[in-house]
Amino acid sequence: MSPQFPLTRRVFLGGVSALAATAVARPAAARATDPEVRLHWLDGRGGLHLRNLGVDLPAVMRDVARGEGIPLLDLTARSQALVEGLGEAASWPLYLTLAHDGVDDATHLSRYGAERYAALVADAVAEARSPLARFLRPGRLRR
Repeated sequence: MSPQFPLTRRVFLGGVSALAATAVARPAAARATDPEVRLHWLDGRGGLHLRNLGVDLPAVMRDVARGEGIPLLDLTARSQALVEGLGEAASWPLYLTLAHDGVDDATHLSRYGAERYAALVADAVAEARSPLARFLRPGRLRR
C-alpha cells in the first residue's frame, strides 16, 4: 500500500485492517502497536496525536486490534509518558531538529528518539510476556 495524503480515517483503517489480517494469519507472535506521539504541546501536555483532519489514529488502531483479537502494545501511552516526563525542551532531541538534522520535524524520530522508542516497545513486549520477548537483549537499548 502506498501512502495516501491527506491521511483520512478511511485510508488509515484500510491499511491497518490489511496489516491486521496478515497478523491474524500468523498468530504466534502477532502484536499491534498504536502510534507513538508527536511532539505537540498544548496547555502543558505533550505528545498529542491527532492528525490535522481530526483522525484519532491510536483509537482506530485500538479498535482494529480489539476487533481482530490481536494484543496491543500501547506505544501511544508509553511515548506520551516519555515526552511529558522529559518536558518540552528536553523532548526535542527525540525528533528531527534543525540543529542536528537540518529540519524541525515534530513527527519523525531522530536516531536517539528511535533508540528510546525501541526501548519502549521492548519493555512492552517483555511486560506482555510475548513470545517475541525471547529475542530481546536486556541492556542493549538506550533508556
